[in-house]
Amino acid sequence: MSSIDYGVSPDALLERIAEKEQEIAELKNRLREWEDGFARTPSREANFTSVSGAEVAPLYTPLDRPEPGSEEAGYYLDRIGLPGEFPFTRGPYGTMYRTRLWTMRQF
Repeated sequence: MSSIDYGVSPDALLERIAEKEQEIAELKNRLREWEDGFARTPSREANFTSVSGAEVAPLYTPLDRPEPGSEEAGYYLDRIGLPGEFPFTRGPYGTMYRTRLWTMRQF
């Protein structure tokens, strides 16, 4: 949905807005479930900060942006997903490498 849609009825716009709000609500629910699982997992003693010393959160989503776009929520869940969930673009473990170090193996 662009910022200006010509020739679209108000009912169609309201339906599209409701769909996008549902996608954002689903992202919030899935994120809450992921955060609960992350909180139950013990983290290793490490300093998770950026080069400038700013603390780095365990996960960033479109909801962390000042103005989260409604287009992003559905795309995020379908194409990127949460850590430890299909399609595993955010890593194979829900906690990634905050609980154990990254290992490289040679075969």
